[in-house]
Amino acid sequence: MDDMHKVEASLVPPGDIRIPEQAESYIRAGIAEGRTRRRRDRRLRAIARLAAYGAAAFLVLLIGLIGAIRLSPVLASGLSHIPLLQQLVEKVRADRSIQLAAQHDYVQHTSARAELDGIELTIDGIIADEWRVVLFYTVRFDETKYVDAQLGGFEFYDAQEERLTLDKRLPLIGRRTEAVWPPGADLMREGSTIQGKSEYRFHTPQRLPARIKLKAGMSAEPVQLGRSIPLLGEWIVELPVDQDKFYGERAVLPIEQTVTVGGQRIHFRQATLYPTVVQLDFEYDSANEKQIFGIDDWRLLDDTGQEWAQVKMDRFAPEYVSDEQTIYFESMYFETPRALTLSASRIRALEKQQRQISVDLTDKTLLRSPTDRLRLDAVDIVTSRFWPDAYELTFTMDKPDLPNNNAERPIILWPDRDAAGNRILWSGGQSGTHDGISRFVMKTKDTNLVSPLTFTIVDYGYDKIVEPFEVAIPLEGIGDR
Repeated sequence: MDDMHKVEASLVPPGDIRIPEQAESYIRAGIAEGRTRRRRDRRLRAIARLAAYGAAAFLVLLIGLIGAIRLSPVLASGLSHIPLLQQLVEKVRADRSIQLAAQHDYVQHTSARAELDGIELTIDGIIADEWRVVLFYTVRFDETKYVDAQLGGFEFYDAQEERLTLDKRLPLIGRRTEAVWPPGADLMREGSTIQGKSEYRFHTPQRLPARIKLKAGMSAEPVQLGRSIPLLGEWIVELPVDQDKFYGERAVLPIEQTVTVGGQRIHFRQATLYPTVVQLDFEYDSANEKQIFGIDDWRLLDDTGQEWAQVKMDRFAPEYVSDEQTIYFESMYFETPRALTLSASRIRALEKQQRQISVDLTDKTLLRSPTDRLRLDAVDIVTSRFWPDAYELTFTMDKPDLPNNNAERPIILWPDRDAAGNRILWSGGQSGTHDGISRFVMKTKDTNLVSPLTFTIVDYGYDKIVEPFEVAIPLEGIGDR
């Protein structure tokens, strides 16, 4: 019996009560609408099930892709055009030097561990050369004692020393701890297990000793406490360092080229390929009329058009401004391209005769300055119950014409001497930017100064030399490693 007959049977009227003729058309329309709704509901439920299955499959695929991306630059390149995965791919392959090192087995695998108070620290691997050290680690904590745990950073020691005193620490800079997995993906943590990597960079090139000790602190959130606290004690891990693996032959590429940009000569000396960085040495000609403070837009491209990113490294320099310069890039040590081209176009420079400014403390004015975009807003005497009286000088600067590395301070001043030849000692300063105006406040040690004061400009973000130039880096005799 079809749906209409069922309705008719259920609606047989008692006696001779008649049903209006149009009722049949209404009923048939209602049945048709009901069928449509049932089909639509079935489709929606099917779509919901497919969405749930798809989400689960996507999570599995995503986890697999992350591992594959790390191992396959080709796969990473293929996926990078997909909007949802592009950011993830970029985070995973952010450090090409470390990625290439891992792909070419430039990793020392270890299982050195230390356990204390329910938390275990394991060093899983290490990558090192003369400039950088990368540690891969795992932290596991007792879930009956802690809700969470976090590594506080590493300190390096020579394991040959019997005592771990501060003066035995290796002179490392920075203690940046980064997750192995991209932030927000929740893939660095599985229950009570956390994986991560810590990177350290040297001030000057040096080698780790044959055996080292790593000392780490921890913080954790105890069960029922509701907040994280620093833990007492130290996690000390001792491990060997594979000298043969990490400190082999380095590729030195002589450049010996000179370019002239805006009338200023720059001599490019050589590039040195380390496993984790490329070190490029050059110098500004001492006979230049202008002092070059820096170049803003370095680019290093290979023959395929791939760009190797600049790596920020802090180095000790004998002077604040030096003609001898070094820059660093991601390393192609393990996959040497057929050609490398270094290029730039924006140079921060100023005539050497204009590098000094003078401040009159009495009239509170600038007696000499290379630009009217630098202003002296105030000269105040600051008093204190605990410290000697001091001068506080407030400078303001307009926004530079072009982007500058020192966005907060287009001009950086260094205290020089007063009118009597005494060196100006200063106790600190602060800077900030508001509505395109930079503000710099500097305070002297005391008021025992003879006006006027002289300051030297050590960086200048106005009136840049804008002129593109290129330098070809010879690669003859350097093959794939």
